[in-house]
Amino acid sequence: MRDLLARLDGLRERLREIPQADERRLQDLRTEILGRKSGTLTDIIRSLPSLDPDSRKAVGGPANTLKREWEAALDARAAELEHAGAAVSDIDPTMPGRSQWHGGLHLVTQVVDEICGIFRELGFTRAVGPEIETERNNFYALNFPKDHPLSALYLRGINMLLKHGVRSCLEYARSGDAAKARELSNPDLAPHVSFVDMGGHGYAVVRAASDSLETEFVGIPRPLERSERADGGPLNYRVRSSAKLWAKGESPKLKLDVLEGDPKLSI
Repeated sequence: MRDLLARLDGLRERLREIPQADERRLQDLRTEILGRKSGTLTDIIRSLPSLDPDSRKAVGGPANTLKREWEAALDARAAELEHAGAAVSDIDPTMPGRSQWHGGLHLVTQVVDEICGIFRELGFTRAVGPEIETERNNFYALNFPKDHPLSALYLRGINMLLKHGVRSCLEYARSGDAAKARELSNPDLAPHVSFVDMGGHGYAVVRAASDSLETEFVGIPRPLERSERADGGPLNYRVRSSAKLWAKGESPKLKLDVLEGDPKLSI
């Protein structure tokens, strides 16, 4: 009886082999331990009838319990291997390894950067700021009183001040006459700026060819409203800027044409 109990203890220790077993090893363990003809545990259980009643009771209970433990552990490992095999069933191991992927800029970002680079060669400067330049954002929200003497500088937005200067802003706020305001524009204020959208809102269509570059800018009135009209809705003005291909060492020449509306001090 002691010999049989020692063999059961040895078989219980071998349960540790199951978690690391592959499919082939798992089948070998099942045959070796639970095989009907020559399984080690099967032989022990088969020998129980030849034992006396006390020995049969002492060995039979642990032997049957151990058999259930082996069956459960083998089935669990088999299910685990089957699940793992299904997870990689779509992988072709004969294919060459895939090189490491590297991130990159979005296509839209690449196009925007390329367009900005072209306009930079034309003499433009890219400025990034708030999407909406309103009197409230630039003046009233900063707790300036509405009758402040400098409020006229913000009536037409910072863009007008950037291109034409203080005197033009004050004159346009006083008279509303774009011609008079243009006469007071400071030509030395921003000589590198050829065009400024004074309205602060709009969109552009850019056409690039091998020998020319053209952009059509549309100034949209505020407040912004969605339009279902076929022509896209109302606009303040539409202006076209174009430049021909220039040789190395030459300065590009920008041509501005007002196609529609009144850009006032925007040009």
